[in-house]
Amino acid sequence: MGGEPAAAKPSIRKAAGHVLEATKSLAATSDRQDLVSRLEAAARKLQDPSITVLVVGEYKKGKSSLVNGLLGTKVCPVDDDVATSVPTRIGYAKEAGAAIVVRGADGAQRVERVPPQEIASYIVEHGRPSNGQPVESVVIGMPHPVLASGLVLIDTPGVGGLGSAHTAATMAVLPAAQAVLLVSDASQEYTAPEIEFLRTARELCPSVACVLTKIDLYPDWRRIVEFDRGHLSSAGIAAPFLPVSSALRDRALARKDQALNDESGYPGLGALIQKDVVDAGEQLAVRAAASDVLAVVSQLEMSVVSEARALKDPASTAQDVARMQEAKEEAARLRGMSARWQTTLGDGFADLNSDVDFDFRRRTRVIIQEAEDSIDESDPGPMWEEFDAWLKRRAAADVGENYALLAKGIEEIARSTAQHFEGSAELIDQAAGVSGPAEVLEGLGNVLAIASPKLSSLATHGVTAVKTAYSGFSMVGTLGRYAGLAMINPFSIGVGVLMAGQAVRDERKRALATRRQQAKAAVRKYIDDLTFQVGKDSRDIVRHAQRDLRDFFLERVDEMERTIGQAITSAQEAAKKGDAERQQRMKRVQEQAQHLVQIRKAAGALAPGLVPQPAA
Repeated sequence: MGGEPAAAKPSIRKAAGHVLEATKSLAATSDRQDLVSRLEAAARKLQDPSITVLVVGEYKKGKSSLVNGLLGTKVCPVDDDVATSVPTRIGYAKEAGAAIVVRGADGAQRVERVPPQEIASYIVEHGRPSNGQPVESVVIGMPHPVLASGLVLIDTPGVGGLGSAHTAATMAVLPAAQAVLLVSDASQEYTAPEIEFLRTARELCPSVACVLTKIDLYPDWRRIVEFDRGHLSSAGIAAPFLPVSSALRDRALARKDQALNDESGYPGLGALIQKDVVDAGEQLAVRAAASDVLAVVSQLEMSVVSEARALKDPASTAQDVARMQEAKEEAARLRGMSARWQTTLGDGFADLNSDVDFDFRRRTRVIIQEAEDSIDESDPGPMWEEFDAWLKRRAAADVGENYALLAKGIEEIARSTAQHFEGSAELIDQAAGVSGPAEVLEGLGNVLAIASPKLSSLATHGVTAVKTAYSGFSMVGTLGRYAGLAMINPFSIGVGVLMAGQAVRDERKRALATRRQQAKAAVRKYIDDLTFQVGKDSRDIVRHAQRDLRDFFLERVDEMERTIGQAITSAQEAAKKGDAERQQRMKRVQEQAQHLVQIRKAAGALAPGLVPQPAA
């Protein structure tokens, strides 16, 4: 029955793998171990079929039911009284199994296998800790044909708001995901945090789709669809929108009712995932492999072409060698710190570091101002718990936006640096995948908690009132005795009561001012700790990304130098051969050239539009 992505089918990955293997054989024959290593790394990436889809949404919107509906079986626990509390990763395995990921006291992650029938207790709210260690995530493997294609579904925690720390952490892994499904239900239209999340996810992830659940429970769900599409249009977000019903899907599967299944909306969702995620992810993987093949073929062709010229016309060898020597010297200059690509890389990351730091500081100043305005307009004591939750959601949302700016900046630097190299189209595909570590926001949950200020006790107010009333009563009573009045008289009592009331009001004002001052100090302390943690993570990301890109392009420089050096040697050796030996060698060279042409054509068939011109 339709409604889920298609099961595994003969893949173009195999064809790409054969082309990689043929190219690697030629590189090994040419004594180019550096190119062999590059192709082996490309083959490892190609053999990993994982295509990650994040299922994200607010609390109790039907994410787990959606995952179950896509797979046509109950994998994630669903209950009205509980919610997913840790990320749940569901992927293919030959035998069903489950494991939990915990972090020990030393900070290291550890994987523990658990019985599949007990996995629900670790996924839901207040899941059982492992020997006192909180569960960070759950991994489920199952022999499902839909997952055999490499599809990996990640059911993220429902957190009661997309501005939460959990969702900010999700932002950090968006660049590594192939798709995001934002799940909302038909009870209400999109909220501002949902629109902001979609806008950020659209910049970081190749594919984003919107899923509206529970259409069977709300008769006016079509009105919500129109509202939501209007919000997407106003925000300039282009994303497919699919209404579904998990309840109808369950009934359709149980009854094997195709018409009911079509009504559930799952066939459209399954087709979308197959086309825009699974097939597109496979195409990207194959394109990356073809890119490496074409880059290697271009370098192998340089040696073959230079040798063929020398074999055909030995007299032109000196001129060709002189030209290639100049190219080799130019390649050597690319290694220097003054090379233009080094300057582009260094300046780009310096500017990015400054921009990201300024952006985050600007955001934190706005948060502090909004928080202090809220504190000045109310008593922070009774509403501190709500205020604390708002502050953390607000800060986490801005951290996510800041990280989006960082990830996008790294990609732009990779692309601009690649322009300094020939065949930059291939290099872009390799360099643009560099991203920061997924743990960028891990420290967000460990910042110092804000202590709730205590309200002044009734006893304190009572003591203040009694002391002030007694002072007023004694003062007026003593003066009254000189006027012939009794110590206790209505006037002295009234003055004492008035002074007591004023004292209590003054005490309350002082206590309120103190609470507000403490609240503002707590806010600034929280933001200061947050800035310190996120700033450190941000600088680490920049440093690692710059180092990775530098090493990537230096490897390309090494390859260029060795390729030109080998071409010079081949030409010089070919020019020294006799006529008979040159003719015999020419046949082998022509065979090599023909093999390279065939590989180039095969790579071009795998990734149309990526084929560069062969060496002249």
